[in-house]
Amino acid sequence: MSFLSVVLTILTLVGSIGLFLYGMKLMSEALQKVAGQRMRSALSTLTLNPFRGLASGLVLTAAIQSSSASTVMITGLVNAGLLSLRQSIPLILGANIGTTLKVWIIASIGFRLDLNLVLLPVIAMSLLFLFSSIPRKKSVGELLMGFGLLFLGLELLKNSLPPVSEIPQLVAFLREFNSGGYLSILFFVVVGAVFTAIIQSSSASITLTLAMLNSGWFSYDLAVAMLLGENIGTTITANLAALVANTHAKRAALSHFLFNLIGVAFVLLWFYPFINITGWITTAITGQVYSDSSAAMLLGLSVVHTFFNILNALIWVNLVPVMVRLTIFIFPDKVQALKTPPRFIRKSHLLGTSEFSILQAKKQVHTVSRLVNQFFNTIPELLVEKEPEAYKSLQLRIASLKQELEIAAMSVDQFLDELNENDLSPEGRTRKKVMVYVNEQFRNIMTVNLKMIKIVEEKNQRKVWFTPKQRLNLKKMFDLVKESIRAASENLSGEYHLAQFEYAHEIENSINLLRDKLRQKNLENIEKGKYTVEGGNYYNDLFSLSEKVGDYILLINDSLTSCRLQLISGTPQ
Repeated sequence: MSFLSVVLTILTLVGSIGLFLYGMKLMSEALQKVAGQRMRSALSTLTLNPFRGLASGLVLTAAIQSSSASTVMITGLVNAGLLSLRQSIPLILGANIGTTLKVWIIASIGFRLDLNLVLLPVIAMSLLFLFSSIPRKKSVGELLMGFGLLFLGLELLKNSLPPVSEIPQLVAFLREFNSGGYLSILFFVVVGAVFTAIIQSSSASITLTLAMLNSGWFSYDLAVAMLLGENIGTTITANLAALVANTHAKRAALSHFLFNLIGVAFVLLWFYPFINITGWITTAITGQVYSDSSAAMLLGLSVVHTFFNILNALIWVNLVPVMVRLTIFIFPDKVQALKTPPRFIRKSHLLGTSEFSILQAKKQVHTVSRLVNQFFNTIPELLVEKEPEAYKSLQLRIASLKQELEIAAMSVDQFLDELNENDLSPEGRTRKKVMVYVNEQFRNIMTVNLKMIKIVEEKNQRKVWFTPKQRLNLKKMFDLVKESIRAASENLSGEYHLAQFEYAHEIENSINLLRDKLRQKNLENIEKGKYTVEGGNYYNDLFSLSEKVGDYILLINDSLTSCRLQLISGTPQ
């Protein structure tokens, strides 16, 4: 082959892989949007025992057809505190099994049928949905388009690989490796791992391996070695995502790498017996000896992939505590003296995980609500504390809470701003809008709280004291507002469409009635001279601003109704 031909072949290969990757990305993101809320809820609840978690991870990855995306999602849930490390491990093992489905489809259909008879009709069908104004129909169109592009990339990949006989230099190169024994096996394991780590897609790298095996580029045992390496390389995506995550998420991502690395090392100890066992299974399934034809070898490689991941999962699902202890040993807990911004796992540049990013943001919004509650609770403490040292300590705690609250609210805003609404299901888009609005109201509450703190500090500096009756009435108001914030926080911790609104309105009505009563009584007491005008003004400001906090809390609760309405109507609000 001439130099120009070699360059053209390489560019064609890269373009085919790129089209395959884009089709996979489009299909995976569309599946996430179609599944939406149901998939998120199922993943966070189906982890009651290891084997159920294993099944959940399998179903999840079989549904979205990307183990890398699944693992990034699972790691994100651990980072958000919605899954424990112990719960995440069976899910990741299940994801390893779920990804084998695509290899079976590609090996059995992609290399045996004339895809040209299917691809263009599928892409044509996608156009019926792709330009729909209904989000769910549009997602179905993207799903079909992704499926078509994925197999179009596969078809181009098959056709762009020249027969090995046309490249004598390659024949000589591969002959050297075929005679290298275990060193050759290890080399191809490393090649598979590195290549997969670079493109961050085991599906694409395995498909390329199938295509090269189909074209006779290397022997079956070297293809098996390369596939084993690809199982290691696929773990890089979650580990890269976890670099900015918390320690628990780092452990979850590391466990994925350790599963596959140790599993591959275990198989390499009995590599050729492993090939013989999987070959026997292939013969039992197909009725052909795996070495008889390229079609049988392709199915044999699918058997190898599935058998390896099932065997690995069955071994490790019974050793979950061992993996937990190992990852904790590698990533021990660290005591952080300073408050740091909460770290979110961002969307992978190859695989969309925006639907699960909503869960991370939801968890942090709930954290903001708890910080707001703590911040408000400092006001009545500041009002009654008279001991100088304790008063100074309380002021320092207020300053620390203020900083922590500002950081948490800012991180939520930044993270939600980065989420592309086009990557979200209709439910996801509604929840994103609600979270942006809720976060804004929490900022307003913080502003009101700072005003109240300033009033209390000014009152104390001017040595203006409240009567026992005033302090009792303020305590009643503060308690109502605290309960209002607590109820809102509880609504924000659960599913938004299941939030309880009636109780929130009852509390707000009680706050308004008390505010009106206190305002009228305050004017009467000032006129009667029961306390000074200055004291009455401070008193009025505090219960009026407390009622203002209640108003913002009611706005937060009412905003959650859009999630319930959206769920009923099926269209974003």
